Order: sequence, then structure tokens, then C-alpha cells
Amino acid sequence: MQESIIQAQVNRVVDTFGLNQKMVANQHAAWRTFASFLEYRAPLPERLEDIDREAMAAFVMHCRSMGMQEDALITILSALRMLLMHAGHPAAALTALTAPTSRTRMPNGANGKYRFQRRFREPAGAHAGCVSHQEEKAA
Repeated sequence: MQESIIQAQVNRVVDTFGLNQKMVANQHAAWRTFASFLEYRAPLPERLEDIDREAMAAFVMHCRSMGMQEDALITILSALRMLLMHAGHPAAALTALTAPTSRTRMPNGANGKYRFQRRFREPAGAHAGCVSHQEEKAA
């Protein structure tokens, strides 16, 4: 079975800038997560350049509404931004692939080091109209 144009493009971009096997594996895992979300909503675009800002923002909202761990989401979003930037997306278009966080200072640890707790900040109207996969399937 011949791979799609977009998958071939993903492979080419990752192979071009993948620094090591772990990075390559993370890039492909992030892409698979994002691609499955895109395919659930509509047919997968033909090229990486055809992925629009609204789809990126919807992906972030979906991950947050499903309760994805902050560190996992930040890792996926970083990998996707790098992938799409190397594929030619302008930096301004990639601002939708962010998950704003805030850090709260906690008491120092037993070793005397500073500690912080990171939490997602909820943008105004964050979950307005956002539904989970289960709610979408039930509709």
C-alpha cells in the first residue's frame, strides 16, 4: 500500500531534522495523535501546508477537555510545532498550538530547592462549544 502524500511529507520532514531516534519516535507519535484527531473530524488534508489554524486550536481544546496530562500535551504540541514549522507553516499560524500555563510557587523541597506547580490557564470562553469524542459520537 502506497503511503499518502501527507505521510510521505511527514516522513521526509522528520528525517531531515530528526536529531536522534528518540526525537524521531516522538515526532511520529505526535503526528499520529494529531492525524487521528484530524481524520476523526474530516478527511486528512493532502499536505501539511493545508492544515488550518482552526484545526490546530480545536486539537488543543480537545486534548485539554479529555484531561491529557500537561507534560504530555506540551511535548506533543512542541513536536507538532517543530514538524509544521519545518514543513513551511509560518510561525504566526502555529500560535494555535499552544497550551498556556501558569506556575505557582510551592514551599521549598526537603533539599531546599525551589518548587513550582504548573497548571493550564483557561482562556476566556475556553470550553464554549467544545465537546468530547463520546459526546460527539452520541450526537
